Amino acid sequence: MRNKTTSEVTKNVAGDVPLTQASMKLRSNVIKQDSYVSFTFPIDIKLSETGLESSPAFQHTSGQLSSDGDVIWVYNLALTGYNHSPSRGYFYIAGTGWIDNTDLFGGAVDATQINLKAGSACFIRKAPENSAESYHHETTLPYNPFVE
Repeated sequence: MRNKTTSEVTKNVAGDVPLTQASMKLRSNVIKQDSYVSFTFPIDIKLSETGLESSPAFQHTSGQLSSDGDVIWVYNLALTGYNHSPSRGYFYIAGTGWIDNTDLFGGAVDATQINLKAGSACFIRKAPENSAESYHHETTLPYNPFVE
């Protein structure tokens, strides 16, 4: 929703709370490919809860200065205006963890502290592969829908 004012707008949305894990399809190509993704849970989710680091849908990067893996790009939701660029990107190095692309030499970040706001958008830039592939990724519910 675009807000053309400088003040906050409250929008109430009716719908169902997901009772099963979320799934998404990611497609790769022989060139870099961007895929819009949204974790459509009614609560915030941590980067560590997405399961991307263990998914065949998310290609690991071989090193801090390498660009051979996938990157998840997130937006700063505090900004107002139109058509913002993503504020941060995170890539995964096996044996090291998630790396913030704005601090390549800062070591692994604590993925339990990277908060993806409920319903917020992000995108995954798929690294080029030898052929076009489709991947299926499932994210486990970050809550128990049967407990109040």
